[in-house]
Amino acid sequence: MAFLCAMATGMAQAQSVSTYGTPGLIENPTAEMFDDGELVFTAAGLRNTGRATMTFQMLPWVHGSFRYAVIDGFDSSGGTDRTRYDRSFDVHFRLREESRHGPAIVMGLRDFGGTGIYASEYFVATKTIQDRFKLTGGIGWGRMAGRGAFSNPLGIFGSRFDTRPASNSNGQGVSSSLATGSVATRRCLAAPAGNTMTG
Repeated sequence: MAFLCAMATGMAQAQSVSTYGTPGLIENPTAEMFDDGELVFTAAGLRNTGRATMTFQMLPWVHGSFRYAVIDGFDSSGGTDRTRYDRSFDVHFRLREESRHGPAIVMGLRDFGGTGIYASEYFVATKTIQDRFKLTGGIGWGRMAGRGAFSNPLGIFGSRFDTRPASNSNGQGVSSSLATGSVATRRCLAAPAGNTMTG
């Protein structure tokens, strides 16, 4: 069961906010943006995890997020406190605005400056259909490739793309893992009444 709370100064272009505090549907990002200058605070609780995120729409085409998470039972060390206190940084770039005939397209980096627990990279497209539905689909690496994953197509450029390094527990960035490891696709259909189908 997920709890999500969002506070914003005005109506955002993004109609929903993910549990990561960014435009999205549940755990999946969308190609939407908040209004320019928007500051959004979210809190989400999922089983043994609590996340608090601050997202700022820096420019009409980019927003950044800072997230702090508490993950109970994450560390398997022999100590009594197995709770992980994690912070991460995200950035979400719009590459193309939605037009009458084409979708909005974004590229995102999640947890690129943190420990790498949530590290993922993605490309996602969102298209509004007759002002009634939003269709979203994308491709993601890292944490987003958990289910239904297949070999990374970038592997044709070198074997370094085939395997993703483990997350880093000492707080150093994980830039060497960008677009490495397995890949998965995601798709979502959202209706204005809040009904969402994902797969």
